Amino acid sequence: MVTEVLRTGAGDLEVLTAGRGEPRTVFAHGIGAGIGLTRPYASAVAGTRTFFSFRGHGASHVPPPPWSYDDLVDELRAVADHAAATRAVGVSMGAAAITRLVEQTPDRFERLVLITPAALDHERLPHARELVEELVDLPVVPAARVALLDGIIGRRAVDDLDSLRAVTAPVLVLAQEGDDLHTVAIAERLASAFPHGELVVLGPGGLLLAHRSRVRQVISAFLS
Repeated sequence: MVTEVLRTGAGDLEVLTAGRGEPRTVFAHGIGAGIGLTRPYASAVAGTRTFFSFRGHGASHVPPPPWSYDDLVDELRAVADHAAATRAVGVSMGAAAITRLVEQTPDRFERLVLITPAALDHERLPHARELVEELVDLPVVPAARVALLDGIIGRRAVDDLDSLRAVTAPVLVLAQEGDDLHTVAIAERLASAFPHGELVVLGPGGLLLAHRSRVRQVISAFLS
C-alpha cells in the first residue's frame, strides 16, 4: 500500500487512491481505525476510491489538543476536494464527520453511505468513553488518544438534526443489531432526518465478519 501526502493548512494527511474514473468516492474511517480497515467497504465500489487518515491516525499529523468535529470536517473536505469526490462513505467517526460536513454544505455530495453512526445532535451516552476504551484498541500516540477521547468522544456531531432536511442526496445508513456504541436507534434517527434516507440493519456479529458479502453488495449497489 503506497500512500501520498496531502499538505493542508492545518497539517499533512496520509492519502491513498485506488481505481480510476468515475464515480469518485472518498472514504472516512472510524476512531482508532484507518485506511486499511476502511478499504474492505470499498472492495466492490466502481471508479476512483480515495482513502485517508484523519489527524492522529496513520502517517497524518498530530496537532496539539483540543480537537473537534470541525477539525475533522476540514480534513475530510480537503481530501474530498483534492479527489473531486462526488460520493462519501464514512464509518462511525467518519460518518459523523460526513454528517457534520453536509450539515454545513448540504449539496457537497451526490450520494452518502453512513456506516454505524454513533454521534448525532446530542452528547453520547455517559459511558461512551468507557465503551470506546474497552472496545477499541486505539493504535495512536498518547497525545492523539487524549485529544480523541476528550475532544471527539462524547461530543455532538451536528448542531441541529433538522438541518439535514436540506440534504437532497440519497443517503444509505448501515446499522448492526447488538452494537451498544452504534445503536440501531441512532441509525434510525439519522436515516429519518434525511429526505431521501434509507436504513439497512444487519444482524450481530460484525459487519465485516458476519456480513462482509452483504455489506459489499449493499454499498456497491447504492453507489452504482
